[in-house]
Amino acid sequence: MADRPPKNDFIARGSKKTSQVGTGLLIVLRLLDIPLQNAILGQGLFSPLLHKVGVQTVPLGPPVAIIGLSPQRAVLLSMAIGSALKQIYWATAIQQEELSSVGAALIALLNTVFNSLNTIMFTCALTSTSVPGEALISRDAPLSSGLFLFGTILYTVGILTETIAEAQRKAFKQNSKNKGKVYTGGLFSLARHINYGGYVLWRGGFALASGGWTWGTIIAGFCFYDFVSRGVPELDNYCQDRYGAAWAEFKRKVPYALLPGIY
Repeated sequence: MADRPPKNDFIARGSKKTSQVGTGLLIVLRLLDIPLQNAILGQGLFSPLLHKVGVQTVPLGPPVAIIGLSPQRAVLLSMAIGSALKQIYWATAIQQEELSSVGAALIALLNTVFNSLNTIMFTCALTSTSVPGEALISRDAPLSSGLFLFGTILYTVGILTETIAEAQRKAFKQNSKNKGKVYTGGLFSLARHINYGGYVLWRGGFALASGGWTWGTIIAGFCFYDFVSRGVPELDNYCQDRYGAAWAEFKRKVPYALLPGIY
């Protein structure tokens, strides 16, 4: 039935209830992530611990005026801020179903852990994409500079894809004429859950810009596997129950679930 929520989802699918506690908790926890990432990048929060276990850290690059961080670190902090603002936007303007306090805490915790691992990886000499002077482009370290820029591009494309896709679907649903209909337009015409695909891209891009190819592949692979094994099947089952033949036809016309041409 359409009222059957996915077993492993963070939100109660089909439960159209206000969740001020859950939404408020998500907002607070995601905002608290910003000073944490700033402390890791700008104040070396975990450097003493890393040094104790024999891990060398990269020195802070010359800071940009006002920002107080080197160009590379400022971009990484911007990614953390962007992720927080994106999820706050989702919780306050996009999400229409019940978000429990437990679900909100888990979403915030997961993203804070990902962000923190990324910024810590950047501070570690062995994994960092840091270049001399931590400028955005460096001829002295073309590989690291290229990885950082490519990761930044992936992040930008991914977070815009996720945000625009969800905004398009929200606008469709707000029209009373579309009640009970499947949204098949906009970016969703490329992949049925392209907002999830966008998340994989920006998560992978953030990790790539911080810790290089290996770390970026691990994080993107983890997110991809989670959606393929949990998120997509659960949401497909829910949509099949709710929309029936219309969803089956959408799956036939749009065979890709996350990213067009890939999966």
